[in-house]
Amino acid sequence: MDTTLKIFMTALLFLVTYQDWKERKISNRYIISIFLIGVLRGIVREDLGWAGQFFGFFAVSVPMIVLNYMFSNSFGSGDIKMMGAAGVFLGVSKIWSAFCSSVFFAGFYLILYQIVKGDEGKRSIAFGPFLSLGIFMCIWLHRV
Repeated sequence: MDTTLKIFMTALLFLVTYQDWKERKISNRYIISIFLIGVLRGIVREDLGWAGQFFGFFAVSVPMIVLNYMFSNSFGSGDIKMMGAAGVFLGVSKIWSAFCSSVFFAGFYLILYQIVKGDEGKRSIAFGPFLSLGIFMCIWLHRV
């Protein structure tokens, strides 16, 4: 059952990546689905516990909200909601790992983009694909 949930989560991450890359938005239906898969995972596997899932929801999303207020439009609301929903699936420590790796990959992408395009550098990027990559890596490379 756990592998099935991981496969469904992976499919949702691919959908989020495609939509955010093309449209620069993340649909609430994907976010709600990620959240529900996280809740279902909590029912099937009790290793995180409800407290781990609860705090996983807020662990990254709240700092993202704070950063969004400090630095206008740092993240889209879909990015914030997605990390909250994914935090229910991953728990506190893994959601931080996913977020940090996402920031690393996004930074690497921007550096490469700057090298290739020069001064035409991007002012903003769709962050959802990088968040999806970080979450994907935590699901399949860590023991989740």
